[in-house]
This record gives sequence, C-alpha cells and structure tokens, in this order.
Amino acid sequence: MRRSVFLGWQSLLCILTVGVTCLHGQQTRPVAYVLAVTGNWQLEGQQGAVNAGQPLDAGSRLSTGWYNYDNSITLVHYDDLSRTRIACENSSKNPCRNPVVVSGGDEAPTNQFKTLLSAAVSVLFDKPPAVATHYAVTLSRGKYVVIEKEDVVLLDGEKGFSLTGEIPALPAGTYTVDAKSNDGKTSPLSEKIATLADGSWQTLRIPVPGLYMISILDPDGERRADLLVLFVSGSRYSAARQVFDSVKNRTSKWEGTNSQADEHLFLRAILLAMSQSS
Repeated sequence: MRRSVFLGWQSLLCILTVGVTCLHGQQTRPVAYVLAVTGNWQLEGQQGAVNAGQPLDAGSRLSTGWYNYDNSITLVHYDDLSRTRIACENSSKNPCRNPVVVSGGDEAPTNQFKTLLSAAVSVLFDKPPAVATHYAVTLSRGKYVVIEKEDVVLLDGEKGFSLTGEIPALPAGTYTVDAKSNDGKTSPLSEKIATLADGSWQTLRIPVPGLYMISILDPDGERRADLLVLFVSGSRYSAARQVFDSVKNRTSKWEGTNSQADEHLFLRAILLAMSQSS
C-alpha cells in the first residue's frame, strides 16, 4: 500500500536545494514512477500488470507484447524530474522488441526530488477523485481549445486576483469566473468579470488562502480556461514559489507525445500535495 507523504513547504524547499539528506531516515531505492500506462506491461519478477503510480527501482525490466503497437508507458525520474515515454511502433526500431531497462542516474542515492515526487504521486493515484475531476473538466472540449494553467499566487485581500497576464488574451466581454476551493469549507465563488480590449481583467476576490480550481466561461457558456491556483499568504509565499518554480523549470522541458497533458496533470498533483502540506 502506498503511503501519503505530505511535507511543509520549508521541508520541500530543503529537499529541492540540498537533497533528501535534510530528512533523516529517507529510503532512496525507487528511481522512477510510472506516470501513465497504456496496454499491458509486465515488470520482471512481479505478478500482475504494471500500474500507473508504481515505483520502479534502478535496473527494473519492463516488457509488453512487441506487436501491440498502441502500448506505451511514461516514467518520471526522481533525480531530475525528467520524463521518458516508451511507445511501441510498427517499425524495425520498435523499442518494445526488447525489455525496457530503467536507469538509475548518478544522483539517485541522494535524490533531491524523491520526497516531493512521492507526495505528488501519492495525491495523483491515492486520491483519484481529484484527478478524475481534472480530466472531466479539462478534457471535455467544446469548439475552443481550453486554456490550462497551474500557478502559485500571493494572496492579496485588498487588490484581489487579476487574470491579466495569467492567460492569453480572450475577446473583450463579460465572462463568468467560477472559483472552487478544495478545502471543503470555503463557499464556491461565481462572478461576472469583464476583460477589456487591451487584455486586462477586472479582479477576482479570493477570501482565504488555499487551492482553487478557477474556470472561465464566455458569454455563450463555452469553457475557455481552467486554472488550478494555490493562493498563499505573504509569510509562506516565497518558499512555495521556489518549490513550484523548481518543478516547473524541469517539466517545461518535457517533449514528445502527450508531454503537455502529462505536465498539466503532474503540476496539478504537485499543487495538490503542496496544498495539503501547509
């Protein structure tokens, strides 16, 4: 059974800057996690199929039927948060003809991202409703491509939260902005907010710190943007900002098929983990 690991932002910042040695007794055997899997994959020495969220040790050997050209598996590595996607293909270069060996990396014994990644994966796969909600909202497309973004924002009770600069410009008009906190206590917000021809927005009042799903609907009721934003008070903002930027600087380098969708999903798991570590 997987453990839920939730740390304070100061501890997460410690991990990101000097490694998990700042936390006593941490085990560092797994070097990667399965972020996504399509089709049936087997781990040598294990009964049953490989599942999303499963940790993998260095030297693990993964295999699938080489003729299953729709099969794929995506890994996220502890040491640098790099992403590896292996997809079977109908060609002489098919990577599924031989077992995929998981490499360890030189940094694995003192992996600086291990605990943060464990926390994110714990949220991602131990609490599926949060992930299911994300996909139900963001993958149900209308006639527009829905803008997705994740961020950490300093809560300013006087000035409020402005979408200016947070998302690409939308046509001028009045939009419905729905904001729902994940704390189960704060009442959902729904306001009519205008954006002007220069791309600027009126502000949205966020009452208390926390993690909010913010959805923007145009005058026709079409969903135009979904944001997951962690609003943080002044004393905690700097550490939270550094943690999130350290992760995003690495996930922004992910490339290849489904890399953007994987990045959004992973960053949302990071924010969910951070919101529960305060």
